[in-house]
Amino acid sequence: MNEPDFTRAVHKRLSNTVWAWKINDNYMGGIPDAYYRSVNGGRELWVEYKYLKSLPKRANTKIVPALSALQLKMLNDTLQAKQQAVVIIGYESRGIVLENPEEWVQGVAVDTFIERLMGYHQLAGYIESKVLR
Repeated sequence: MNEPDFTRAVHKRLSNTVWAWKINDNYMGGIPDAYYRSVNGGRELWVEYKYLKSLPKRANTKIVPALSALQLKMLNDTLQAKQQAVVIIGYESRGIVLENPEEWVQGVAVDTFIERLMGYHQLAGYIESKVLR
């Protein structure tokens, strides 16, 4: 599994009331990987996906998403524009959502990462809860 496969697996579980755009912009760096909104309008959500092939062995080791300076700037600019932005880190067939910009920079400990893991359906449900309200 890799990041595109993980993203596709989440997208397959979204209801047809959510419009999902997997972004591949070769002209402007830093754009998040995906954009979501309700097909009937509503709030938008920008997501930067990252994928881990393995976890560190020590429970207190920090997992820090490998965000470029430009990705971090775009995510923070999105929040300042009063839009929603998160980072989703996938591992195997599960992932966690980082809503807090501090976690985007400082990461989370492995034990916290494991506690917060959600399956594809839960991740899709999270996305829906953010855009369908």
